[in-house]
Amino acid sequence: MELQIGTDEFSRALYRAQGIVEKKSTMPILGSVLLEATEDGRLRVSAFDLEIGVTGTHPCEVRKGGGVAIKHKELYDIVRALPVPREPRSSTSSDSRRRTTLPFRARRRSVSSRSNLPRCSR
Repeated sequence: MELQIGTDEFSRALYRAQGIVEKKSTMPILGSVLLEATEDGRLRVSAFDLEIGVTGTHPCEVRKGGGVAIKHKELYDIVRALPVPREPRSSTSSDSRRRTTLPFRARRRSVSSRSNLPRCSR
């Protein structure tokens, strides 16, 4: 899975899942958030507990689709610590606009998407 999403949009997506994710649970998977990059340019963020679940979709640029479940607290702390990007610089010399972005890569322990996660009826 490879995608590009704005820091503020990603932070908003994780904030919405924060109230659902179990902080202390005997089932560690309930402390995770499911991230799925779809080929139509959307990031689906899902969080579940044994009783309820929440799913939201957010616009992003998907380079390679896929999914992963990752610990919510660690990911949210990383995203909140990222610097707030300044206004993107743009080049108007041609019809295409060029934006500068902050590259960020992280390696975190994760589990494959949908493994051991409860199902949420739609």
